[in-house]
Amino acid sequence: MVAKNTICLWFNGTALDAAKFYTETFPDIVVGKVYLASSHFPAGKQCDILTVDFTINGIPGLGLNGGTAFITYRQYISQNSPPKGVHYNEHIHLRHPS
Repeated sequence: MVAKNTICLWFNGTALDAAKFYTETFPDIVVGKVYLASSHFPAGKQCDILTVDFTINGIPGLGLNGGTAFITYRQYISQNSPPKGVHYNEHIHLRHPS
């Protein structure tokens, strides 16, 4: 069966360390390719580890060293609460139409 999704985990410079930790902690996890940044980026510089591929029970994953410039789901919801009487899914769809 081919996986339909890829898990993406956001890290602040520790994606490779996390992937290695997961392989030592859980079964059926394989670390794949490690990609280096080709130039400076907001969370790092050229040749820093940018992404790490991994597989968990056949499901592809990606560790992204994106830095601290992200917002958690809880922060998003608290800053973007829907108007009274509007369901969250409808509100998110209205703000981010596909």
